[in-house]
Amino acid sequence: MRTIRIIQTLYIISLAVLDLVLTALFKQVPIANSIFISNLAFMGLILLTRNDNIEDSVLRAAGLGLWMDMNHINSFPMYITVYVLTVLFVRTWSSYLGYNLGEFIVMIIISLFFKEILLYIGLVFTQGYSIRFENYVSNRMFWVVLGNLVFIPIVRKTYDIAHMQIVKRAKNMYIR
Repeated sequence: MRTIRIIQTLYIISLAVLDLVLTALFKQVPIANSIFISNLAFMGLILLTRNDNIEDSVLRAAGLGLWMDMNHINSFPMYITVYVLTVLFVRTWSSYLGYNLGEFIVMIIISLFFKEILLYIGLVFTQGYSIRFENYVSNRMFWVVLGNLVFIPIVRKTYDIAHMQIVKRAKNMYIR
């Protein structure tokens, strides 16, 4: 069990590092007033949430939220709260979905949308964020949701690699 958690944690960490690289690359190419933020680690978290128990999902969401809070100035409890609430929402809602790619894409779109709405609400009420909701949707939320859809194959492929490692380790444990 510990090996599974280690591999899943390394999966999230590798996606978080890839997020940092993609965010740095996209900041070099400004597109009008648009803001793109890579959310590969968040999408990986959502993918893992479907198969984990609730405690592991919430702890992993809190860990990733803490990482995001540490990377954003003056936002400490914001990302932890948003990620945990989103994971709880996905845990409740994902029981109605299957495991095919189309349903995963729908789940990612709704999860990203839900996360961005919660983030906006949190920024308005705790940080005094004064941008209109329509501007937030058009300048950030739209680009975050649309832009991250392009990276779903990366999230799925790296998940398949991590899952194969878990299966290989499990076979080695039972063969001994």
